[in-house]
Amino acid sequence: MVDKGCRQFTRMMNCSRVILTLLLASNSLLAAEIQDNAHQFPTLRENLQSRVSDQSQARAAKKLIQRLLPDIKAQLFVIHVNRALKNLNSGKDIAILDSQSDSMVVRGSSGVAVVWGIHQYLKHECQCHVSWEFDQLNLPEVLPKVSNLTFKAKDAVRFYQNVCNYGYGFVWWTWNDWERHIDWMALNGFNLVLAQSGQEFVMQETLIRFRMSKKEVHSYFTGPAFLPWNRMGNLRGWGGPLTDTWIQSDRVMQHRILGRLRSLGVIPVTPAFNGIVPPLLIERHLNSSLSFDRLRAWGHFPEEYTSSYLLNPIASPLFRRIGLTFQQIYEREYGTDHFFSIDTFNEQAPPSLDVTYLQAYAREAYGVLSSFDHSALWVMQGWMFRDLDYWTVIRTESFLRTIPLGRVLILDLASTTSPQFQRLNSYFGQPFIYCMLHNYGGYIGMYGKVETLNRDPFNARHSSPTMVGLGLTNEGMYTSYAVYDFFVELTWRSDPLDSTSQWFADFSRRRYRSLSIGNNFTIAMGASSQNNKVEFRVLVTFWTHLIELATQ
Repeated sequence: MVDKGCRQFTRMMNCSRVILTLLLASNSLLAAEIQDNAHQFPTLRENLQSRVSDQSQARAAKKLIQRLLPDIKAQLFVIHVNRALKNLNSGKDIAILDSQSDSMVVRGSSGVAVVWGIHQYLKHECQCHVSWEFDQLNLPEVLPKVSNLTFKAKDAVRFYQNVCNYGYGFVWWTWNDWERHIDWMALNGFNLVLAQSGQEFVMQETLIRFRMSKKEVHSYFTGPAFLPWNRMGNLRGWGGPLTDTWIQSDRVMQHRILGRLRSLGVIPVTPAFNGIVPPLLIERHLNSSLSFDRLRAWGHFPEEYTSSYLLNPIASPLFRRIGLTFQQIYEREYGTDHFFSIDTFNEQAPPSLDVTYLQAYAREAYGVLSSFDHSALWVMQGWMFRDLDYWTVIRTESFLRTIPLGRVLILDLASTTSPQFQRLNSYFGQPFIYCMLHNYGGYIGMYGKVETLNRDPFNARHSSPTMVGLGLTNEGMYTSYAVYDFFVELTWRSDPLDSTSQWFADFSRRRYRSLSIGNNFTIAMGASSQNNKVEFRVLVTFWTHLIELATQ
């Protein structure tokens, strides 16, 4: 009887363990589904699918690797693109690497996924380094062997760029600059990228149709370095007029940029009309003062260059007419990818405190997009929501809920320093991206919130039901690259690192291939962790050793 009782008890316990295991597994699956937040937004999911064939993306990815590596090494990478591989990762990008004789077979769900996987292999298996301005590609004679080395994107979206970078960083770039930078974007897995060049040609052609001359339009535009703030409605005419030569060259550049992005399976975000118009257009078309509003002066510029004119979304029929004309010309010139950027209230409060005004603006701006493109999705900078006096919870909710659910994608532009998604209840059901801004105004400096990056994005994934990705939204470049390299790895990491100090030691070895530098990084990190100055100490050490290397 005792033996029988023991056997029954044992069976009961085994059954309990099985049930517990199944419950835990089901909970894990449920958690995974909850964390894969983009499934709630079918239009977002669909728009992230490239229309370029898998074969064409594979060819573009191969050409990128040939630009990156010497021919003899590039030929060792055998590339296959198969979008069905996303099914292995809940619809998100994936890259799988396998050694085969002397070659490396790389399979990925898109062209960008393939080169992203190759970059991670080069970093972590070959100890190589690729950055904005510097590469260390001292590959071993024989490629390290791997079997089923898999990199899975943790989010549907990896976003890149800030509108201001077109003034602080990109403005004088040639195609050689853009080509290298687009390669860098793909190598770091960015699948949704702002593409703002070439829009002055479209705006010029639009305004000419509304009784403005080319010379008048050129005088309305700012000089090239100030165009981001002309596009957002902060400035007009400052540093201008813009020349026809510049407009045409930027038009050609945009064609090349879009062609390269699309070939790799990267989805561009292109501009749309935001309601801001030149004063001359107001004079020629509008008789009623109720048909437009003046925004407040911006940035201490003289009033003749600021205080922009915004068409009233309630009273002005021109808002929709101009908006549709802009979209028609843009699509005819450049095509469409269904993601459209509209930024209007950049560091300028809307002209009315009434929520009905905000609802009317949202309805009209989105209405232009949706009437032209049934798959349109508005990409919106969340920078304006930092104006807490104006963008209260009530006003923000009224504004965002006017747009159909899932048809606006909000960039929580400075999540590491000034997050708004928590205050605004994960943007009231609309999808958003957790972003690192980091660089303001193109300033050079040694800083970075390393421990914040190693904690907060993971917390946001679990606590924010509408977070669909990570994004880099730096205003400038060529500073503190270690922080950016750290950030982009978060796109495939499931959990925070146990030791950021070890990561920075490895970073220094990859960049400089010097063990002594790596050890010094570890020492600096260990000491600085005691007084919460990790970021400063790490970057000081980084630059100290760079100087030491240069003087050896």
